[in-house]
Amino acid sequence: MDKFLNRFEVMLLQKNKKKKKACTYTLMLVPHSGQGIKQLHIPDFMVKGLQFFGAGLALVAMTMLFHYSSTIYRAQAEKAELQHLREINTVQVSQIQQLAQTTMVLQEDMQRVNKLDNEVRKLVGMDQSEMVQVSRGIANRPVVESSGGQGGPEDTPDVQQLTYVVEQIKREVVIRENSLTTLRDSIATRQAQAASTPSIWPTSGEISSGYGYRRSPWGWGRQFHEGVDIAAEWGTPISAAADGEVVFSGWNGGYGKMVVIDHGNGISTAYAHNASNYVAVGQRVSKGEYIADMGSTGASTGPHVHYEVRIGGERVNPLDYM
Repeated sequence: MDKFLNRFEVMLLQKNKKKKKACTYTLMLVPHSGQGIKQLHIPDFMVKGLQFFGAGLALVAMTMLFHYSSTIYRAQAEKAELQHLREINTVQVSQIQQLAQTTMVLQEDMQRVNKLDNEVRKLVGMDQSEMVQVSRGIANRPVVESSGGQGGPEDTPDVQQLTYVVEQIKREVVIRENSLTTLRDSIATRQAQAASTPSIWPTSGEISSGYGYRRSPWGWGRQFHEGVDIAAEWGTPISAAADGEVVFSGWNGGYGKMVVIDHGNGISTAYAHNASNYVAVGQRVSKGEYIADMGSTGASTGPHVHYEVRIGGERVNPLDYM
C-alpha cells in the first residue's frame, strides 16, 4: 500500500511539473531609464499559435514566390514565342506580297495569251464565241493588287484571296489549253487541206494551150481542151501539185505516159505526155515532189505536160489552182 501511494505521488509531481512547464511564457521589459521592470506573460497556446502562424506565413510566401517565378518564366517564354511569331509573320507577309506580284504578272500573261489567241483565231477565220466567253471571265475576275507603286493604304492580300485567284488562273489555263488545242488541230487540218489542195505549178515553162475550146492541133475543127499545156524543154522536172497518193502511173493511150494523183476530198490531178514516170501506184507523194520528166509521148506535137485538175471526177480549169 505504501509503495502504491509513493508511486501515485511521483506521478502527481511529474504531472504538476508538466503543467508548470506548459503554463506561460514571461517576457521581461527592462527600461534604461531606471524604471521598474515590466513583465508580459504569454500563454503557451499563443506561442504555439504564433509558431504555426509563422510556419504558415513562410509556406504562403514560398508558394507565392514559386508562383511568381513560374509566372515570370512563362511570361519570358511567351515573349520569346511572340517575337518568333512576329518574325515569321513578317516573312509570311513578304512572301504573300511577292506571291501577289507573281499572281498579277500571271494574270497579265494570261491576258496577253488570250489576246494572242484571239488574234490567231481572226487570222485563221475561226469562231470567236469561245474567246469572247473567256474574255468576259477575265473581265469579271477580281484583280490582286500589290502594295508597290500604287496609292492608298497598304493592303496585303490574304491567303484566301490569292488562293481564289490562283484557282481562277488554273481554270483559265485549262480553258486556254483546250482552246489552243482546238486551234492547233484546226490549223493542222487546214494545213493538211492546203497541202492536199493543188496550188502550185507542176513545172516551169509557158502555157501553150489553155483550158476550154481551142483549134485542134491536128488541123480539124475545134475541140474542148480539158487541161492546160505547159511547154518547156524535154526532161524538165514535173512535180506533184499537192500531197496525195498515186493512183495511176503508166501508159494511157493518147495521154502517153501519165501520172494521176488522188489528193482526197474528191480532188485529183493528172500529168500526161511524160518522158519518164518516177512514182508507182500506191506511193504517197508530197507537194512539190519530183514525179516525172517532161516529154512528148502519146498524141503530142512537142515536149510539154498536159496538166488536169479534177473535182469529183469533173475536169475544172487548172489555172484556178495554180
